[in-house]
Amino acid sequence: MAVSPELPPLPKYSDRIITFIDLLGFSRDVQMLEKRPGLLRSIDSVLNAITNCKLDLDRHRENGTLHFDARLTQISDSVIASYQIENGAFGGAMSHAAFLGNICVRRGYLPRGVITIGKLVHDGDRLYGGGLVDAYHRERTSIVEPRIAIDARVLEQFRAEFAQVGQADRADSFIRNRGSGEFVHILGPDWPFAKKMAAEGDDGVPEMFDELRNMLPLRYKNAENDQQHQKIKWMADYVNDTIAERNLPIEWRVVLPDKNHP
Repeated sequence: MAVSPELPPLPKYSDRIITFIDLLGFSRDVQMLEKRPGLLRSIDSVLNAITNCKLDLDRHRENGTLHFDARLTQISDSVIASYQIENGAFGGAMSHAAFLGNICVRRGYLPRGVITIGKLVHDGDRLYGGGLVDAYHRERTSIVEPRIAIDARVLEQFRAEFAQVGQADRADSFIRNRGSGEFVHILGPDWPFAKKMAAEGDDGVPEMFDELRNMLPLRYKNAENDQQHQKIKWMADYVNDTIAERNLPIEWRVVLPDKNHP
């Protein structure tokens, strides 16, 4: 009598913190590659940066230097990160989202997404679950501006992690709200990665704002409709408010062209 092969164990389908980010402008640039091959540089640059993030995350997880399970997958113009829910994971998810948003704007793309909680399978080979479907739907239908929105449950746990160490007030430095809900303050100076870069003497701040000052007017000029104009204007206003908040040079401000006078 033949012995049936042993079935592999089923993956764990459980609640995870989910970050879903869409790179606005990426798909349009891909479609224009044949006419504008120079766009390959910016496309390849942002994808290489995301790949390096994944490799770095995988290395830290395998070395045991992460205190929670974290995974990162990039599919075309979408970046999905997920985290096992445990102490410190909410702060880690927020910091990683800020870093991903930061590297995107440095390479000419606006991040729009959400950090939420949902059921998910996410490992080296598989990525699926109702939580991913919900995050994708929310990003597409509920979030208009180029911001990484924060689900109320995530925000509550993020604040709780700071409260546990007696630093409840510090949480506010990582969050902003411009009238449509809380989002990750990707241009803020207090993130661990920003402090590490500053300590190493190469924070990249002038280069980042220089990229934004040059990229946003160009994106605005090439926008095809009012909806795209409004998204870019929202980001320009956020950038300029951050410059004022951080007392950075006024010449770093973004000045958009008049859309009615090309």
